[in-house]
Amino acid sequence: SVLAMVVKAKGWALATPLNILDAERFLPDVDIMTMPFPAFSREIYLVARSGELGHLPQQLADDCRQLFRDHLLPRFSAIAPRALPPIQIMEE
Repeated sequence: SVLAMVVKAKGWALATPLNILDAERFLPDVDIMTMPFPAFSREIYLVARSGELGHLPQQLADDCRQLFRDHLLPRFSAIAPRALPPIQIMEE
């Protein structure tokens, strides 16, 4: 884990929200700060062949959006409330 190395070496790292959530046990020993410059961004895509898997790709995309909205964003918001506004979940 990135945060385990930060704690052990008393260093620093750039981490994604999912990195931070994956290592919640280290949070008492780290400070989470926003970057002093415009943040990096990334988009996650689900790509499937047309008609190959029926409704499964759409269902998977909808389920992922709901998991992010209902579970991951609230957890991350509680940990790092100042870092939440840049996170966006795109609808179809």
